[in-house]
Amino acid sequence: ESTLAHFKRALALRRRLVDGLPDELEWRPAPPGVLVYGRAQLTVACNFSQRPVKLPAAGRIVIASHRMARLRDGRLTLPPSSAAWLVPAA
Repeated sequence: ESTLAHFKRALALRRRLVDGLPDELEWRPAPPGVLVYGRAQLTVACNFSQRPVKLPAAGRIVIASHRMARLRDGRLTLPPSSAAWLVPAA
């Protein structure tokens, strides 16, 4: 799993998702060092801190920058310096 392969997957996923998304972002509550926003059905969470964080979340992870990102029991766990994109569960 190279960095190049990860970014190729992310760009392909973005191309599939972007057509149905509005231009406006909705900022969501997050602890210090973390940014969370939504664009319609897409939620993006970025942990810029040096510690793992747990955030309330729903749906399923479609891509994450770290293999240890998890969504379980309504909680998204993000390792330090990682991000995840979530969509509603199918």
